[in-house]
Amino acid sequence: MTGVAGNMLRQQGQSYLERTQSYMQSKMGFLSGGMVSYLFAVTPEYVVQKILMLLLPFLRRWTYTRVPDQINGPNKFEPASLDTNAPDLYIPVTSLWTYCLLVGFTLFLKQAFKPEVIYNTVSLSIGAWLFHAMALKTLLWVLGVYDVSFTELCSYAGYSFVYGCFVLLGKLVGSGPLGHGVWVYCSFAYAMFLVRTFKRIIRHDPKYHYGTSHIDTQRCLIFYFLVSQCEKRLMCFLGLLQEGQHIKIISC
Repeated sequence: MTGVAGNMLRQQGQSYLERTQSYMQSKMGFLSGGMVSYLFAVTPEYVVQKILMLLLPFLRRWTYTRVPDQINGPNKFEPASLDTNAPDLYIPVTSLWTYCLLVGFTLFLKQAFKPEVIYNTVSLSIGAWLFHAMALKTLLWVLGVYDVSFTELCSYAGYSFVYGCFVLLGKLVGSGPLGHGVWVYCSFAYAMFLVRTFKRIIRHDPKYHYGTSHIDTQRCLIFYFLVSQCEKRLMCFLGLLQEGQHIKIISC
């Protein structure tokens, strides 16, 4: 590595490294800023408050109103680190992996665990997550609301895995009435959380420019009903994954 040959080799290696770094930054730069960085900007206090909001959405302490960003413009909101009502992707991603591990642990206790269980659970969970977000996007599109970003809907859809974890924990602690009771409560809580969240989006947030006069009240009620029914079936699907009974989702 000395002499002329060593210097040429070092220069070529440095040039190759710079080109590779530039290519990776151009292809994956969205991971270091923008919307993805905004949705992962959380604090421990936010995580605790958000989980409490998800589990107890009927408390009057929750306003569901986003805090506007006074610096970056009227159509911007504060990130999750400064606003409990802001959506995030940190809780959905971590709860997704926790849910998949709980599925594997439950099957392990039943002596039915196989290595491919985690892979199948992750695949089905991600598929259910994307399908749920697309369903919410479609319902909002039919309602006439077009400006809600898909990443924000992915955040709201991903909160279902928080409830899925509690459904599995309820089944681990006690089967029968306790497990069904936890499933019913989680379905109710998630439906209430989404209904109140989308009610704020449709009628109150100036970002979306939709007032009460623009959208018919009856259509809103139909939307809220469809959302509640969707969450009931989603909780049923997440509860059945730990038993390997994927086909029984039709009967929910």
